[in-house]
Amino acid sequence: MIPRLSPGRRAPVVAALGSSLTVSWASSYYIPAVLAVPMAEDLGLSPVWVFGAFSMAMVVSAMVGPWAGARIDGFGGRGVLMASNIVFAAGLALLAAAPSPVVLFAGWAVIGLGMGIGLYEAVARYERRLIEAALQSTGGVQKRAADLLKLKPTTLNEKIKRLGIRD
Repeated sequence: MIPRLSPGRRAPVVAALGSSLTVSWASSYYIPAVLAVPMAEDLGLSPVWVFGAFSMAMVVSAMVGPWAGARIDGFGGRGVLMASNIVFAAGLALLAAAPSPVVLFAGWAVIGLGMGIGLYEAVARYERRLIEAALQSTGGVQKRAADLLKLKPTTLNEKIKRLGIRD
C-alpha cells in the first residue's frame, strides 16, 4: 500500500523531510570539509587523522545500511529515520566534547551508524518499497505507477533502473 497525504499535509511533511535530510548530510558527510583542520588542531593531530576517522564512519555506514534498510522494510521508515537523528546528535556530542583521538574516532563511529540508518541506503530502500508497491498495484504498468507516485514516467524508469527493480 502506498501512503497518501492530503494536499494540506504534503508540503509540511516534504519540508520537514527535506530539512531533516539536509541537516543530516551537513552534519555528517560535509562537516569534515569545514571542521577537519580545527578539530585536528584542537587534538594536536594532523588533519589526516580526522579524515581517517571520517573514512571509518563511512565503513560503519556501509556495514549498517543493509541492516537499516531491512528494518525499514519490516517496520516502515518513520521510526528508523527518526532514530537516525538521535544517533547523529549523540555522535556530534561526542565530537564536540572529544578530549582525545579515541573519543574522536568513537564520535565518528556513532555518526557512521547514523549515516547508515538515516541516509542513502535507508532512503533508497524505502523508495524501492514504494515503487514496488505502485508497480504491483498497477499490474506492472509503469505509466500508471508513475501517475500513482506523482512522478514523470521517465523519472520512474530511471529510478527502476538505478534501484535494480525487475519488471
